[in-house]
Amino acid sequence: MSEQQHDIPTGLVWQLWARSPRLDLLRNRILFALRVRNELTFNELVYSSGIDYRSVLFVVRMLLSEGQLQGGPTIRLINVPIEASHRNNVGTCSLCAGRGVVSTDSARDRLLRFRRISHDESLQPSLFLGQRGVTADSVIARTLYMESRGDLRGKRIAILGDNDLFSICLALINTAAEIHVFDIDRRMIDAIQRISHNEGLSVITHLYDALDPVPTELAGMFDIFFADPYPTPDASFEKLFWTRGLHLLSHTPGRVGYTMVAPTHKSPGYFLASQRVITDLGLVVTDLIPRFTSYVPIHGELIEDESKTFDMHLMEHPTISHTKSLLRFETTEATTNYLRSPELMCSEYDESWLQQWYTILSTHDLVRSLGLEDQMSILFDAVGWKQSWRETSSRPDIKQRSGFISVENILQEITPRKLTNDEFISLIENDGYAIFSKSAEESGFYISHDEIKTLYFIAIQGWQGLRDSGLPGEAQYHLIYEVARILDSYFRQKYIVLQ
Repeated sequence: MSEQQHDIPTGLVWQLWARSPRLDLLRNRILFALRVRNELTFNELVYSSGIDYRSVLFVVRMLLSEGQLQGGPTIRLINVPIEASHRNNVGTCSLCAGRGVVSTDSARDRLLRFRRISHDESLQPSLFLGQRGVTADSVIARTLYMESRGDLRGKRIAILGDNDLFSICLALINTAAEIHVFDIDRRMIDAIQRISHNEGLSVITHLYDALDPVPTELAGMFDIFFADPYPTPDASFEKLFWTRGLHLLSHTPGRVGYTMVAPTHKSPGYFLASQRVITDLGLVVTDLIPRFTSYVPIHGELIEDESKTFDMHLMEHPTISHTKSLLRFETTEATTNYLRSPELMCSEYDESWLQQWYTILSTHDLVRSLGLEDQMSILFDAVGWKQSWRETSSRPDIKQRSGFISVENILQEITPRKLTNDEFISLIENDGYAIFSKSAEESGFYISHDEIKTLYFIAIQGWQGLRDSGLPGEAQYHLIYEVARILDSYFRQKYIVLQ
């Protein structure tokens, strides 16, 4: 048996993936992308398939174990019929990568300056502020696209949150009338001011918390706004940022907003929730370009079992984790009516909402991977100027709720012994819930005991039980996945699993 065939996905995480109703869809997308090009690097496969890199990794690993793919710097099909109608008849433009814009000679030097600046000035993202790194190519393409739509020249532009230095790229093009950045992160404000001074650019910055109404003197003063909020299952983050952006725009219909939607590492339910908000705000969608923005992986995002696959099969390590689609919308009379309503004040976004947000993030798998204390330190550096954020994030219950800590305490009492993989899965199925149930009662986790019970059985039994769970299935996906990862990780620390 070949080495590739020995690399068969195991453990609860992979069991969960294998039972997903989306598996056939993901598999077909990857096979189609390879049928079009026959061979792709891992990054190209992530982009071409429109799937996040963890999903691509699972399906590629499965196909490798089945002998359908050959690994290496490029991933190739093996003994899979190639329909003549697929080969060379379709593809993505090599110049614009499907985004629809390319730089002119006159702009090329200035955009090269942005590449240098973005490389030299990168800051560690704060997950508590919903920050995620974006490739320089994506920021450049966004700038060029807005210019091609007539949304830069002579316009007053507001950017809500700018951890990817979009304002600097816009300023380098030098066609906008004014560029304003509204950001709660003092680190980003300081960096933008420093870069603007050093490069001779004009960017106006505002230290601003989106939980507060926009400054009265700036309300209704802008033509365009841009925001790329962290994706949330109920679109609450999106609604907050879009509403603040709309309040900054002139209340005349036809004003423009840009945002990013449909993250490929989240379920379709996230985009569905966003669509509802867009409709409620009276906005009309004019442009939607898939896979426009590429986001970079966060160190520690992959578990060891996932990371080793790249080296085992000589594949390049990913520099793209997932993508989002660019969405352009325009305001209408209905938007103006909404802005006149009491909902404009976003009364639901109060300190209790902030408390809930902190609690959820403090238990997030990525926060644990990067280190809760390190992320809290970054947060204090970023928002120490804001009393409400500082007080909320320093509360003991936030710092203590760094995951399923009771699970760890209980599992420390288990003596390591050798198990076959079947025994390992059986152990989780037979003993895992008792441990998980006890931890739910003791840890004060932010979801209820009954919800944890439901999530555990979904993780074990697969997605079939989701319809009967009583939970909003799409919205709970990330929780289900983390349940599987946590149980899998802790059990594997205490047992030697024989493949």
